[in-house]
Amino acid sequence: MDLLSETIAATRLQSSLLAHLVPAREWSIHFEEGIGAPCHAILSGGAWLIEPDQRPVRLEPGDLVLFPRWDAHILASDPNLVAQPITHWLASVGAPVWRPGELLNQPIRARSTGESSCELLSMVFRLEAQHASPLIEGLPRRILIRHGAPILGDLLELVRRFVTSEAEQSQAGYAIVSNRLAELLFMQIVRLQMLTAPAETSGMLRGLSNQAIARCLAVMHAKPEANWTVAEMAAVCGLSRTVFAQRFHGLVGRPPLQYLTRLRMERAAERLSQGARVKVVAGEAGYSTGYAFSEAFKRHFGCLPSRYRSDRTAVSRH
Repeated sequence: MDLLSETIAATRLQSSLLAHLVPAREWSIHFEEGIGAPCHAILSGGAWLIEPDQRPVRLEPGDLVLFPRWDAHILASDPNLVAQPITHWLASVGAPVWRPGELLNQPIRARSTGESSCELLSMVFRLEAQHASPLIEGLPRRILIRHGAPILGDLLELVRRFVTSEAEQSQAGYAIVSNRLAELLFMQIVRLQMLTAPAETSGMLRGLSNQAIARCLAVMHAKPEANWTVAEMAAVCGLSRTVFAQRFHGLVGRPPLQYLTRLRMERAAERLSQGARVKVVAGEAGYSTGYAFSEAFKRHFGCLPSRYRSDRTAVSRH
């Protein structure tokens, strides 16, 4: 499995929200900041995407926009209309009460009365990671995919039909099925972004766009506990030490050894969240002593690994 596949596979969704929205002929909805990654697909009609300090962008049928870190935004039939908060619009059409970032055990299907000018499939993806995901950090602030990705269109139609069916007849098992569908859709969006516009990414994802650096990242991720030196990393890439260090820093955004330390700490945090003992995790992270590991972990997360472990395991029990 290539590193991009491994990274996407490791970034699992904790939960998701699916909504089928059909506003009136004239409409403007403000999606206020929340927790998660909101996404909108235009099924029919069209809409304007409005963001602070940005020119409005016209969205047509088949277009999709994803905000990996949920920046506030507006969708509207006319960019000059006064926007109504999404919570107010949902209440006005008799939809379930919902707040940005909240996840429900059922889909939302909301339709205004009268003639409509747009049909939307809106979703919220929430990752299960306890800390910042390299995948999310490496994605651009906004992902815009224009019509022309058939596999994505097929997935969106599958999700739309699922939401319609579940809204009409609620059945047991909705949460797990909806989450798996959302997960598949999220993975395909990220994959398309990487394949079609790698220059818009940053961090590890940007590094994967360069063949030499991608080789180094692959071996680092395969054996982060190894006692890597910059010279050894450069040899993997077939580059001189100086050229490698400069290229890695320029693409990934941090020096190779700093990236390696962060990778080790993220792996260690995941293991501690699962209840692994600090001493065991220290060895897995490549540290010969628990003290050295604890100091490195504290510099990265601001707390000792023992405290991190107890806090995360306590949360998982509730």
